[in-house]
Amino acid sequence: MVLWLSGHDHGGHYAKIGTRHHLTLKGMQNNADSWYQIDFSPDRITVYQAENLATPRYELEMHWPPKTAATEAAR
Repeated sequence: MVLWLSGHDHGGHYAKIGTRHHLTLKGMQNNADSWYQIDFSPDRITVYQAENLATPRYELEMHWPPKTAATEAAR
């Protein structure tokens, strides 16, 4: 999996296209509480918004190399 990270869109946006996560961060223009905490680990990226640090906004599973039918069959 790959993460494409960008900012900003006034409301924020997430989409998964194929094996790629696309995350656009919510804009901070009028609200100082619109920041993010992004935690990286070998198998996942966890995204928290300032409004709620107790519950992740996104939990994105990451795999390298990307999973394919061939690599899954080999396991």
